Amino acid sequence: MAKQTEHVHVCSPEGNGIGRGIALALAAAGARVAVVGRTSSTITAVADEIAARGAGRSHSSVT
Repeated sequence: MAKQTEHVHVCSPEGNGIGRGIALALAAAGARVAVVGRTSSTITAVADEIAARGAGRSHSSVT
């Protein structure tokens, strides 16, 4: 994946599926990732995982 340092992406990872994988891949490519969803524990876990990997920047929000 090309570097994504100029982009902000919104991902909705409700569980361990494709949304989570996309959020982690985008963050690894340097993107700023807005992690949104209905379950605060799920989105916080993904945002924390992004931070723990030292990849990208993330913000989490419950919708």
